Amino acid sequence: MTEVENLRSSVTVLDDAARTTKSARSRPAPSVAALYHAVNTIRGEPVSSIEERLAIIEAKDEIRELTARYCHAVVDGDVEAIIELFCRDGVFRMRNSAFTGHAELRQMYQGGVGAKTHKPFIQNHVIELDGPTEASGRCSVEIRIFQEGTAMTAAGHYLDRYRVEDGRWKLADRFYNAYHLAPWETGWTR
Repeated sequence: MTEVENLRSSVTVLDDAARTTKSARSRPAPSVAALYHAVNTIRGEPVSSIEERLAIIEAKDEIRELTARYCHAVVDGDVEAIIELFCRDGVFRMRNSAFTGHAELRQMYQGGVGAKTHKPFIQNHVIELDGPTEASGRCSVEIRIFQEGTAMTAAGHYLDRYRVEDGRWKLADRFYNAYHLAPWETGWTR
């Protein structure tokens, strides 16, 4: 049996096992075959070698760590650490504003997070590789803010473009799409 046939056989066995246990769950989990496809494609195109699949997993893991480092740097109020996570021509966009390049990004972040008032929490991160050095992603974000003596809650999502620069994945473009910003005391539904 070839390596590919072995892999397909293993996927079939795991897929069958997932189907037999799904009645114990309230919602069925994606099949192992579907998960395999999601992890082992670049823009929907299948990859064949173990090395290619490992490179995809490593790239996605580094990008997830990039967004985690972003959150930690924001919490710490470390503007320089935030700037280093962006490409030299990187862009942060929100509403009708755009900040391009390290100088503009530095000015924006010094005004916003330098006081250590923002606490972002990222989840639901989906990453699509566009090739070995470019990717896109979307992740949800909840932000706790203490602003002028008032606790605030904010939520939205980031639409990101990532690019390898100087051997590391960095943010090429980050767009913040806000859902709400409201005082914690009254909540976001009022």
